Amino acid sequence: MTSWYTRIALLFLLTALALPGCGKKQKSSKINDPNSPGYIPPAKAQEFIVNGEIDLAGLTAAVREYSKWKMKVPKELNELVVSKYLASIPALPAGQKYAINPNTLEVTLTGQ
Repeated sequence: MTSWYTRIALLFLLTALALPGCGKKQKSSKINDPNSPGYIPPAKAQEFIVNGEIDLAGLTAAVREYSKWKMKVPKELNELVVSKYLASIPALPAGQKYAINPNTLEVTLTGQ
C-alpha cells in the first residue's frame, strides 16, 4: 500500500511542478527592444556624412542588417528610424530622394 501512496504523491508533485509554466503569455515585444532576441543596436556610425557627402555604403549596411534581422525589406529609410536601427536619416540634396533596391538592398539617391 505504501508504494501506491508514493506513486500518487509523486504524481501530484510532478503535476504541481508542471502547472506553473502553463498559460503564461509572452510579453508583447517593443520595436527593437534591447531585451528581445532580435535586438540590433543602432548603427555604430550614426554620422552618415563623410567628407561632405552622404555615406550611401553605411546606409546600405544598415538596411542590410535591418533586413537580416527583421526578414523584410524596408520600403523607406524612415522604417529604420522608427524601429530604432538608425538615430536619424541624413538630409537630402535638393531634388533627390533615397531609394532602396529590393533585390540588392542597396541605398541610392534618385531624382524626385
